[in-house]
Amino acid sequence: TAVHTMHGCQMVGMPECDVLLAQCVCYLCKAKKSRIMNSALRCVQKVIAERTGPQPPVPTFIRDTSSQQKLPLTI
Repeated sequence: TAVHTMHGCQMVGMPECDVLLAQCVCYLCKAKKSRIMNSALRCVQKVIAERTGPQPPVPTFIRDTSSQQKLPLTI
């Protein structure tokens, strides 16, 4: 919703996008809130902080491959 509001504001500009901004604020204020993600994040941060010893390696499927040396492209 916020991203759609931003795109709308970029398209129509000020002052017309005031209505879009107000509508987005109302929508987000009325939306159901949940603390599940906050609780999960705090739990993970606690586990990481309490861990002793070396951290496990980053799994290969989520590693940044752009930092690894690449082979030259040849045709």
